[in-house]
Amino acid sequence: MVKKTILLTAVFLMVFSVWAFAGEGTDTVGAGKLVPELRYGYSVSEWKTNSEFSGPLSKWDVSAHDYFLEVNWGVHRNIDLIALVGGRTVRTESEFDILEFKTGYVPMFLWGFGVKGTLYRAPSGFYVGAGLLFTQAFSDDYRYKVYEDGVFVDTSELLYHRYVLKLTPDIHIGYEFANGLTPYVGLDYTWGRSVATGDIPGSGTDIDIEYELDNPLSVYAGLDYTIQDKFHLNAEARSNFTNSWGVGAGLAYAFDINGAAGPAMNPLFLGGSGTGSDTVGVCRLLPQLRYGYSVSDWKTNSEVAEPFTDWDVAAHEYYLQVNWGIHPNVDLIALVGGRTVNAESEFEDVDVKTKSVPMFLWGFGVKGTFYRAPNGFYVGGGLLFTQAFSNDYHYKIYVDGTYVDSSEWPYRRSMVKLTPDIHVGWNFEKIGLTPYIGAEYTWGRSVASEQFPDSMDIDIEYELDNPFAMYLGVDYNLNDKLYFNVEGRSNFADSWGVGAGIGYKFDICGAPAPAPAPAPVIEPKLEPMSKN
Repeated sequence: MVKKTILLTAVFLMVFSVWAFAGEGTDTVGAGKLVPELRYGYSVSEWKTNSEFSGPLSKWDVSAHDYFLEVNWGVHRNIDLIALVGGRTVRTESEFDILEFKTGYVPMFLWGFGVKGTLYRAPSGFYVGAGLLFTQAFSDDYRYKVYEDGVFVDTSELLYHRYVLKLTPDIHIGYEFANGLTPYVGLDYTWGRSVATGDIPGSGTDIDIEYELDNPLSVYAGLDYTIQDKFHLNAEARSNFTNSWGVGAGLAYAFDINGAAGPAMNPLFLGGSGTGSDTVGVCRLLPQLRYGYSVSDWKTNSEVAEPFTDWDVAAHEYYLQVNWGIHPNVDLIALVGGRTVNAESEFEDVDVKTKSVPMFLWGFGVKGTFYRAPNGFYVGGGLLFTQAFSNDYHYKIYVDGTYVDSSEWPYRRSMVKLTPDIHVGWNFEKIGLTPYIGAEYTWGRSVASEQFPDSMDIDIEYELDNPFAMYLGVDYNLNDKLYFNVEGRSNFADSWGVGAGIGYKFDICGAPAPAPAPAPVIEPKLEPMSKN
């Protein structure tokens, strides 16, 4: 009976090896360069869970083969934007007493994006840099096999759906030699979360189990060899010196996408004014204070949450957002602030509510303008990652509108969102107005961890219902520096929101120094000719 219970409830895990950024070691590829790279890697790591559904199978050994295409775009001499797409095959294993749970190599889809920068570069070739990378991998076809004393017993009846998120900041140093060799070393920290959903046969219910990467801090070292400033060969290794290690290699080729210098004023590719969804313009820094209110529906299929599977969520957000124009048509975005959340769910005459819970909010992203016409029309897109978290969630229970009880233990909650969007707008420079309209898709996940008085933890995963939405807004430029923004959005079903902001643009490059005045022309003084 115990063995059957474990067979029905245990879930395995997969991992993605995040390699150092490609293109001349950890260094940036250079302004105006596009560097695609084919990479392969093998890694071994350990993941853990404290969910009651995993039973005694709380730790999983994971090995993975990764193969993907990574592209670095040098938008500035010391800044790269990164995108990657590819696949991964993963094998997992966990043991308890005489039982052993294994999977074969399971194929998964992999994608990600990030940014890296060189913070300091010496004439000798020494450099210091840092980066940030977000990745996601997912699969809908996970099964495992059970062995007892090394003898095959059974195959799971459960079909698991799994996704994995990773966010990896790093810092590194390297040295570029004149002969094309670039050795480098670095340190990174991988925030890793994975959620597995399994359908229990015959029960009509699902289980959701959250995992986290064990020992997320690691060091890495590598070597790049550059041939004729075009071909880049890379080899790399990493370890956390306890239970995780990996090796990888890559082959890249650098393309110069700037080409010959164009005219000094090309109206299709001038920097934006910083209005609405448009970019702020190269060498501009745009901090803005923003406030927003939103209403949305979240859902869960976890049996632990039943019958409260649908939740109405209202949120107030207040944060500082900074846009940095690193290119006439590319902005990097960072935000930090807070969010207060009210959540409510009903079943028959029972109503469960939370108070206004404060949460810490942060995020980063990128925004670009793809096309700009001389008359002010533009088309752009963006990608934004945000996370909010709190360790103090409590709820109250009402029956027929009458207060009954409050939860005795707090919830720890984390909310993660990833939002790609595309938009169009029109800059009316004479009157300072920029109306715009766009469409977005928000991939949203939230995990609530609940610790009961008997020290048993339960993790419940929620997802955003109806993630597609339309938005529109208008910006008013008081002058070339100060502007105001108002925006609204809706999915035309159960989600809507409004927001406003005020910002001020700074020119961080400064005005170019005036050309020195030409030296005065000194005419030679001629003496009058004497008469003989």
